Amino acid sequence: MATAFYHWFFLIQPSPFPETLIASNVEFYLKYMMFRDMVHNEVPAWMGEDAFAEYLRCYRDPTALHATCGDYRAGESIDMKHDEEDLSRKVTCPVLALWGKQEAVGKYFDVLSVWRERAANVNGKPVAGRHFLPEEAPDEVLLELQAFLKS
Repeated sequence: MATAFYHWFFLIQPSPFPETLIASNVEFYLKYMMFRDMVHNEVPAWMGEDAFAEYLRCYRDPTALHATCGDYRAGESIDMKHDEEDLSRKVTCPVLALWGKQEAVGKYFDVLSVWRERAANVNGKPVAGRHFLPEEAPDEVLLELQAFLKS
C-alpha cells in the first residue's frame, strides 16, 4: 500500500521540498506519475499530446505546482480538522463516485462503503483506467456524469 500511495506522503512535505524536486524535471515526474512506464518515454494515446502539454504547462508554473502540493498538505492538516468537525453530519446532496478499475484505491478500499459513511445518497462504480479518468475513459465518464446529472 505504501508504494501505491507514497506520493501522498511526498507531496505533504514542507515547501519547497517537493516543489523543488518536481520542478527539476517536470516532464519526467508527470510521465512517471501518469504512465509508470518510462521505457518508451512516449505519451500514451489515451492521454494525447495536447492534454499532456497542458499538464506540463500547468506544472511548470511555480504557483500551480505549489497549489498542487498545498492540496495534499491540506489533506493532512486543515482537512483533517474539518473532517473531524463534520463527522456527525452527512453530505445530503447526491454523490457520484467514480474510480479507475486499475487504480489502487479500489484494491485497498470499498469506495462506495467509505462514501456511504459520509453521504446519504451515493452511487458510483469503477470505470476503465487508473487515475486520469476523463483522459483514459472519456466516453464512459461522460455517460456516467450525464446520467447522474439527469437524475
